[in-house]
Amino acid sequence: MSTFDWRSATGNLLERFPDNVRGVEAWQAFIRRLSELMRRTDIGGHEYYGALHGIFDEYIRALDDVQKGNPTPECCVFVSHKRCDEDLAARIAWIAVQKGFDYWLDVHDPVLPVIAGSSIPSPLRETIVAAFVEMALLNATHLIAVHTLRSHTSLWVPYEIGRAKSRDIWSAQVSGWFEPGQVAPIAGEYTYLMEQLANRADIDRWLAAQPVNRPPYCTVPKGTWKRPEEPPKLPSE
Repeated sequence: MSTFDWRSATGNLLERFPDNVRGVEAWQAFIRRLSELMRRTDIGGHEYYGALHGIFDEYIRALDDVQKGNPTPECCVFVSHKRCDEDLAARIAWIAVQKGFDYWLDVHDPVLPVIAGSSIPSPLRETIVAAFVEMALLNATHLIAVHTLRSHTSLWVPYEIGRAKSRDIWSAQVSGWFEPGQVAPIAGEYTYLMEQLANRADIDRWLAAQPVNRPPYCTVPKGTWKRPEEPPKLPSE
């Protein structure tokens, strides 16, 4: 997913993704329909919510069609985390790059954090965030979730892990790094459905074991780190 280059991002949502990203046409249709809805002054309340949900559902169906008709993308790790754990997430993304994977990390996107922290009213704001997540998962092949003593209160991490399966990121391609003291019963029983990693060696081993460079999985794109600095090490390194 090297086409998700944060450095070339634009603040224009319609032009957020370059033409060679899977799902870009579905994304653009989604943004156009949202813009049309926002300009309407004749609906509100439940009718507005229903229209918004319908637009998102149509977007999901369009991405499903793209997924069926396109080859598996380059090897890319989606790093799922709670905002307060972004340094840990960045370190895991950096480790993935050392193994040749590309990565998707929301806080390295100059547009998504602005949307998430904006004054756009709910549920429009959350719908746009979810649409970003869906695009990232469509262009990812693996997922690593960051589980800390704080992350079990996140409502987005379970969503992202659950939606990964719909994007053909299956159990063998999903893992979680667990902070010392964090265990599956606290993080949620669903974490038993993924590989559980405790330290840097576990992450290196899991990434090295992935069936890359041969179908039906993905090809290593020689991912590049998108920041000048190396992130702080994990507590377990």
